[in-house]
Amino acid sequence: MKYDNIFLDKNIIFDYARIKIFKQESFSYKQSLILIDKILQGEIKANIDCTTVFAVYNYISYKLNKPEFRGGKGLELEVAQKTAREFVKNVFMKESWIIHGLNREHIFKAIEDSSYDLEDSWQFYAYKKSMSSIFVTWNIKHFKDNAITPKKLLIAK
Repeated sequence: MKYDNIFLDKNIIFDYARIKIFKQESFSYKQSLILIDKILQGEIKANIDCTTVFAVYNYISYKLNKPEFRGGKGLELEVAQKTAREFVKNVFMKESWIIHGLNREHIFKAIEDSSYDLEDSWQFYAYKKSMSSIFVTWNIKHFKDNAITPKKLLIAK
């Protein structure tokens, strides 16, 4: 099956940042890297929630600024923020991203839905609102019929 209209879980983008910014490696990070490279090259259109952009920025700037003895890079705040801004700009300013926001109704549904934790619920309702054909995540146990891993998506492509 070919998936042309995917919704990407923000954790996939965190994986991408872990390789690109923090030079961390793992099998899942590499699969996320391949997928996002395809998105950035315009081979795949990807939907995301608008909060993903801020979450990725915040994650990168926090990890870069966090002291080394606590697992961070210990960079000055201004340097960490500049690096995070550049990353977000270089990744999300491509036309292959479709960025969605949730309205009041979807936000309340996400808050009230006890079948997911709030972050997963938020992602799920953003996915539903985007009308994407599939939700791409490593966390398929929460999204069952609606989800596929990056690895399976890449095989299907």
